[in-house]
Amino acid sequence: MTSHNEKCLPKRIILVRHGESQGNRDGTAYTVTPDYKIPLTALGLQQSKIAGEKIRRVISNDDRQVNWKVYFYVSPYERTRATLREIGRSFSRKSVIGGREEVRIREQDFGNFQESERMKAIKQTREKYGRFFYRFPEGESAADVFDRVSGFLESLWRDIDMNRLHHNPADDLNLIIVSHGLASRVFLMRWFKWTVQQFEYLINPGNAEFRVMQLGRGGDYSLAIYHSEEEMAEWGMSPEMIANQQFRARACRDTLNYKSSWYLNSFFEESSWRARVNIQQVINGPDKIVEKRPDDADSVNGANEEDLEKRPDEEVANRNEDNIENKPGEEVLENGPDEEPENRPDEKDLENKEDEEDLQNRPDEEVKNRPDENDEGNRADEEDLENKPGEEGLETERGEEPETVDLENNEDKQVLEKEPDEKVAELVNRPDEEFENGPEENFEELENRTDRELQNNIEA
Repeated sequence: MTSHNEKCLPKRIILVRHGESQGNRDGTAYTVTPDYKIPLTALGLQQSKIAGEKIRRVISNDDRQVNWKVYFYVSPYERTRATLREIGRSFSRKSVIGGREEVRIREQDFGNFQESERMKAIKQTREKYGRFFYRFPEGESAADVFDRVSGFLESLWRDIDMNRLHHNPADDLNLIIVSHGLASRVFLMRWFKWTVQQFEYLINPGNAEFRVMQLGRGGDYSLAIYHSEEEMAEWGMSPEMIANQQFRARACRDTLNYKSSWYLNSFFEESSWRARVNIQQVINGPDKIVEKRPDDADSVNGANEEDLEKRPDEEVANRNEDNIENKPGEEVLENGPDEEPENRPDEKDLENKEDEEDLQNRPDEEVKNRPDENDEGNRADEEDLENKPGEEGLETERGEEPETVDLENNEDKQVLEKEPDEKVAELVNRPDEEFENGPEENFEELENRTDRELQNNIEA
């Protein structure tokens, strides 16, 4: 298939309703004559001929344009075929490139023979039920007509795409569809995607009246190019529908027609659209819901993008020194973790502090000067050490050490080496028992015993 372009698209699609018929003048005609055989009246023939002349003037721009052609589609009913014959009188054989009977654009079926009184009651019921969906007994509803007209439109586009009409792109092509009132309304509804509610307000074209859908500059069809706003209002079109036709007259073909406010608002209320937008924001994420976060407020004051992207730790590092000094919790960043802050609120200046000697006497540093860790010069006096409990027995009444101290000499060591192990153990373990009798008695007994034992050892 070839793509839709301006050269192959018809310049106009014209919908024509048949002229006045016997059924339009007298409803009892349907009781004795099948609907498809109802003929035109004399007035209807004249109306159809006049309609042909008007259509030719529209197509030829009042005979100022010559490179144009027409192609006809016609309903199989007698009254539409008769209308086409009268319209055809206004066109030369050279200007007509073809014609086709199309069953799908026939009138709505109301049943077979239509008894007058019964049809009145049925039509009253239709008004209560709804004109579009009510189906006549043994007949059709407008919705049924919509379905078959939709099928016709698909065939129409295939005829255009595949050039079944044998159209020369050098000539303006005009399609003329001779049909019925309800079929014409359904055709427009299907083409322009009107809603059922909008369809209910439309009225049928008059006998032999026509509607011109003309191709706009942007490649879309519109009723507003040929018809005035007043005319369209008389057809039952709402202001929104008329505005849409005016939009189509200048809009590009690729533009989505659903963007028209009237079309969307017919489905959604304004409050529903606001709720829909909120739901979409939630789906897109919190970053798209909140346009301005609390921590991004500085961006309004001129902060650059780099500052906004920095993490809190990096922001603190890049703050001014004035701000750092004024914030008690951040002065450590200036001096480093191992240095003391300069201006802590619970400390005075270094000039008012104690001397360095006092600072060295802090509890943590005093541990270094404990007696058991310093030199002998820093220890306590020997008198204090000699007076400690457990060492008092080492001093005699004369202030002299017992002769056991002489055991450090080599001569005494040789003697001790010859002592039995039992005597050494007895000598070591004995002082605790002997000290219980008092220092004087223990020292005298120890002295006498030691001399005696030493003498015995020497003689031995």
